[in-house]
Amino acid sequence: MSQAHTLVLKFLDNMEKIISDKFGCQVIEKNNKFFVLFDNGTFASKIVEYEITKDEAKKITISENDAYRVLLDVQERQRVKILKDYGWCQIIQQNNEYIIRYDGGGVIVQMKEIKVNRIQAEIALIDQMRAEQVIRELCT
Repeated sequence: MSQAHTLVLKFLDNMEKIISDKFGCQVIEKNNKFFVLFDNGTFASKIVEYEITKDEAKKITISENDAYRVLLDVQERQRVKILKDYGWCQIIQQNNEYIIRYDGGGVIVQMKEIKVNRIQAEIALIDQMRAEQVIRELCT
């Protein structure tokens, strides 16, 4: 097999394949994983993409009610809990992971995220100075 042929096969393997496009969501397969895309916006359109199981991908195609239930389950799994909001940074828990989202810009707001462990999150929750200290330690 030629190198060009191998590259074409790899490209085709990585392509997104649309499985379903009904009930207000699109199910795609890429790299043998399934994803659902749907509008999660309230006032403005915000298309989100979440990984789902093969069974969920099949269920979405059955009926509008089944699709709705899968989307609710997916959103519940992705639930983000803001533990503390200092304005310039937030300490966030998503499932069992902790994230600090902070303004890493100068004059222009530039939000960045870093994953932290539970102990680092607990330290950042004490006060803003400790949150900044955790960020500095991780970013240097």
